[in-house]
Amino acid sequence: MKLDVQHLTGGYGRRTALEDVSFSLETGKVLWVLGPNGSGKSTLFRTLLGLQPRKGGQVLLDGQDTGRWKASEMARYFSYIPQSHTPVFDYPVEEVVLMGRVCHLKPLQSPGKADRELAMKALEQMGGLHLAGRPYTALSGGERQLVLIARALCQQARFVVMDEPASDLDYARSLAVWRAVRALTRQGCGVMLSSHAPENPLEREDRLLLLREGKMVAWGTPDQVLTPEALEAAYGVPMEILEAVDHAGRKRRICVARE
Repeated sequence: MKLDVQHLTGGYGRRTALEDVSFSLETGKVLWVLGPNGSGKSTLFRTLLGLQPRKGGQVLLDGQDTGRWKASEMARYFSYIPQSHTPVFDYPVEEVVLMGRVCHLKPLQSPGKADRELAMKALEQMGGLHLAGRPYTALSGGERQLVLIARALCQQARFVVMDEPASDLDYARSLAVWRAVRALTRQGCGVMLSSHAPENPLEREDRLLLLREGKMVAWGTPDQVLTPEALEAAYGVPMEILEAVDHAGRKRRICVARE
């Protein structure tokens, strides 16, 4: 399955915060949306998902425009993990994760044994099994983020959209997120995630979209996007690219500000 975003434009009221952005993502692949704070990453995700109206452009899923889709139909194909989430009700964590199954149930139907098993499996995958019985409102920000990722896993959508998923997590839990991202692609999901910094665990087959002030700076492979010129255009700071080799012998790019 392929997602095509063509000339997408969005904003708030009369203000345009995203202008003429185009890219594509196939299931089984990862797309990183990079850019400084205020570059339009969250606006891109919310406009793509229909959470705020488009000002122009198309979002095509295997050639079908999703512009008129209902929220329930979008939820079958897209799961969304927002950058921040303020809980209102003190549901147990297991119930919060189970909410990912709603789009697969008939009206008034309750989750069954298989749904609950999926929820517990998702929590286990994120290292949050011990949180299952705790009130969601009692969790730290980082723990809530892990629970929301588990909910997205439980939803079993074809595309998972994560807005700054590791911003509130410590190093160990960040590793759990990156492992979950790669596990999702192996299961056939397309993953789109944002980051304000260019230092991320990239793979050669990943795609990158670089934004600044709601406009595209660059789009393509890590080789094409992670250049000193593109990074300086996006972040406004002279940058250089260093190469390192990880424990598996893979080359990794490290982006650093130039003195």
